[in-house]
Amino acid sequence: MLKVVSSLLEQRRENQFIPLKNVAVEVNIHSFAAEVFIKQVFINSEETNVPIEAVYCFPVEEAAAIYSFEATIDDDRKIQGEIKEKKTAQRDYCDALKKGHGAFLLEQDEKSNDIFTISVGSLKPQSKCEIEIRYVQELELIDDGQRIQFVLPTVIAPRYSSISAGHGHIKSPGTTTANYVQSAPYSISFSCTISSLPIASVGSPSHPIEVTSQLCNTSHSIVKARLSQENTHLDRDIILNVNLQQQQILTYTFVEKQAVMVSLVPTLELCDKNNQTGQANCEYIFVVDCSGSMNDENKIDYARQAMSVFIKSLPIDSHFNIIQFGSAYQIFKSNAITIEYNEQTANEAANYIKKMKADLGGTELYSVLSHLQQNPPQGNYSRQIFLLTDGEIEDVDRVIRLCHSMSNTTRIFSFGLGSSPSRALVKGLARMTNGAYLFIPPKTHIDVAVARQLDKALAPCLVNVKVRCRFKNNELENYRISPKILPPIHAKQRLNIYIMMPKNIEDKLHGSLEFLTQNNDLLERVTFTDVQPSSTLLATRLAAKSIIKDLQTDDYKSNSSRQARFSGQEKNNIKQELIDISIQHQILSPFTAFIGIETRTEQERAAIASSGEMILREIPIEINNENDLLPDDESASYHAMPVDCDQVKCGYTVDDEEEAVCDDDDEEDDYEENGVCHYVDEEEEAVCDDDDNDDEEEALLDDESFYMLRSPKNDRGIERISRNFRSRSRSRSPRQQSSSKSFDSSCDDDNLSAHEDMPNDNSCDIIRQIIALQNFNGLWSIKNLKQMITLSQSNTIKTDVDFEKIIDDFKDKDNDAILSVIIMCILAKYFPDDEPLWKPLIKKCKKALENRLGNNEANHISNTIKQLV
Repeated sequence: MLKVVSSLLEQRRENQFIPLKNVAVEVNIHSFAAEVFIKQVFINSEETNVPIEAVYCFPVEEAAAIYSFEATIDDDRKIQGEIKEKKTAQRDYCDALKKGHGAFLLEQDEKSNDIFTISVGSLKPQSKCEIEIRYVQELELIDDGQRIQFVLPTVIAPRYSSISAGHGHIKSPGTTTANYVQSAPYSISFSCTISSLPIASVGSPSHPIEVTSQLCNTSHSIVKARLSQENTHLDRDIILNVNLQQQQILTYTFVEKQAVMVSLVPTLELCDKNNQTGQANCEYIFVVDCSGSMNDENKIDYARQAMSVFIKSLPIDSHFNIIQFGSAYQIFKSNAITIEYNEQTANEAANYIKKMKADLGGTELYSVLSHLQQNPPQGNYSRQIFLLTDGEIEDVDRVIRLCHSMSNTTRIFSFGLGSSPSRALVKGLARMTNGAYLFIPPKTHIDVAVARQLDKALAPCLVNVKVRCRFKNNELENYRISPKILPPIHAKQRLNIYIMMPKNIEDKLHGSLEFLTQNNDLLERVTFTDVQPSSTLLATRLAAKSIIKDLQTDDYKSNSSRQARFSGQEKNNIKQELIDISIQHQILSPFTAFIGIETRTEQERAAIASSGEMILREIPIEINNENDLLPDDESASYHAMPVDCDQVKCGYTVDDEEEAVCDDDDEEDDYEENGVCHYVDEEEEAVCDDDDNDDEEEALLDDESFYMLRSPKNDRGIERISRNFRSRSRSRSPRQQSSSKSFDSSCDDDNLSAHEDMPNDNSCDIIRQIIALQNFNGLWSIKNLKQMITLSQSNTIKTDVDFEKIIDDFKDKDNDAILSVIIMCILAKYFPDDEPLWKPLIKKCKKALENRLGNNEANHISNTIKQLV
């Protein structure tokens, strides 16, 4: 799988001729989206003075809308790429090279949409080429609306090509034959500017960072973050967590001339009120990747930990099963697709999980999912699949197509383990089946992450939601809504909706957008009154990308004739429509490509021809050395918190001898009072670090195009918020080369890549011990009273609860029930920040108390003991 260089001298010689020298990334994070600018520097340093063709395969977030591709030759000549149909672009590329011209090609892989390949053709000897790529992407809102997360994929893990696809081995990424290596000479610099957000802190669970803050005459500071390590390798994804001062439970709209974006974040009350999912008749199937690659980064141990949480938390009398897969698959109870969840099967499953090893060879995910497709749930059951994998497969599109065929009965909750899972696979499976996804990087508190996701799977959500628009201008009625089918919408989770207009909005926008239930009951209404459209293209580009993804989904099914001759034509029509959208809006797709041609003079072409035959140089792909990923301390994370403006905030570098101390003050400077967003005067708006040369990145929220709406009312008023989004950090990160110690930890991971917010890791250990003592029926046994008293008197909490007196006060009641109520009250009072860890178990406990004491009696006793605790 890996190319291992035999000697240091040979390694240096190989590195000398790798044309990729550096990758620089700059990011602008706004309220709902990120603008990303990637610069890749290629230099032809061949000793033989011949032209080269450099080919580099790299990852990009699969939902990113790539809209610009530019090459700069020797610092003076710029070549702007344009999007064409892929085969046409490939032909133009080859024709240009054949004629002695330079050519540049950017392609998206059709099998795995998170893999991109760049080709720099006929780079002259000793010449430099800078490739600049720009894209926009949505930002994920996590941790119940308390945190925004940005992920920059940097590494493509070795992908297994399925036997069923005709291969059965590790394959080079994309369509290349590039080698995988454990160390490459090129490195990355990363800087990020965050604006228009009420930021409490900024941290990274993946890399040490430095954070600075600059106060502007707007409602929020501009915060900048950059990597503090020198010579940072591209061996793991860069993850940035922006912790907010308050939950983002507002609805946003952003109006442009061609498109409108509405970002809905429903409240828990709204989801409860309109819950249509129900929890009855549901079976749970756990599919665990036990291929050889799961040994890396301790991923198989993570999978075992996750499975332990799952088995402990399932509802009593539900049905479940466990399937391990690798080159083949093994089923926990093979006599049936699912079995009843009871005390005996739970204990058997726990023992089965302990014996799991990463010893099943390759990663044949398709075969196990095909087995489940061929054995659907019973007619009155729905199925939820929990998939734990590092996602290192090559046939992503084929697997997603298979899962789409199960989406009417099955939801997939996918977990991407490790530092470089296939984001296209993990996110695609969840999106295609109306499930949810979670990425779990190394050194994450996996039980907390899994508990959160399981709670989401069991929690009420809005399903089958419809969108209806009404515009005063009749010419806008032929709009296009995307996503075409809305996924389940969970409380405090963001869902962005796009309305692509049939023509430009020439005047101010008047109308409304309504979210409706399946029965056409009104959930939310957003009104537009005298809204002046912005001249930017951010929402338009994201809308075009969303429509492209819709069309890819449409390609998975056919609603017309069952005849192959007709279905093939329908798919071709959908593909052509996708290509047309891609070219119209200049957004890259799997079936189009960016192409740029460097036209050369006859003299230049003659010089190239005389220098010798062009050499192919495929850039090796660096994969991580698990020993260098993070410190051994499981709670390790890299964290920086803004405290005051115009200063470096906890500027933490690896050479710091002193312990870094961050102000962990929870005090919030709310910009929203009583659910009302306050108007910011445009005249007070300051322009910070304005870049006059960057026309594409003009102020995002100009005029009246961007609105923040008060939460949650059916008919919402709108108040204008005016901000500047143009600040951009041009600085390169300082460079050091070593691993950093951590200085803030938490067990409150949400998606959990971060550990920044956890005040005391010992609290998690106490909770885990309490959870371990819980009986299968959901209660704690009076036999474990002494252990519970000891745990409650630990240094972490030091409660003065008199267990024995409270139990004696209720001596006519069931002792196990009373002890369980005491434990519930202690967890709620002393461990509120760790709720994600204990919440699933408490749900089970409450149900057991109701069965044993009755609903009214259980509530009365709980309220009484709550006062005593």
